[in-house]
Amino acid sequence: MSRETLEDWTLADIDSFKRLIVHEIEVQGPKDVLGYARQAVRTIEEAKRGDFVRGSMKAYERACESTAIYPGKGEAPGLIYTALGLAGESGEFADKVKKLLRDADGKVSEERRSAMIAELGDVLWYVARAASELGTDLETVAQWNVNKLSSRKERGKLGGSGDER
Repeated sequence: MSRETLEDWTLADIDSFKRLIVHEIEVQGPKDVLGYARQAVRTIEEAKRGDFVRGSMKAYERACESTAIYPGKGEAPGLIYTALGLAGESGEFADKVKKLLRDADGKVSEERRSAMIAELGDVLWYVARAASELGTDLETVAQWNVNKLSSRKERGKLGGSGDER
């Protein structure tokens, strides 16, 4: 990694770097902080190049799998862990939006935008992992959702509430 690479990083990249390292230390302990840092840099640089995000949810899911270190993976506790993580990260995103209204009159600065995008990335990671825990993938989840919404639109049921409308 060159100095120029680091100079191109956004606040969201730096935040992601910090989160990846803190997560690894919490899960694995402090035994290989330098190794965690190197992997975090590789992960972020791949994301910036679009190596696994643009055009391939399967590739994104593989990248998520490579960072999926949590208790009960592949069993019921893994699903619980991902559901709680999804709720937490969604809450963090919502909190940033709330503070945008409270503290910035709804004006989205680049710093706030980067922070919100970083939270959405965390939400997406947990959605991908929850799908995996259920034995499916993001493309299938997305297709089911499109089918459901198309059906509701055809039946004039986009408004209202309830899962079975």
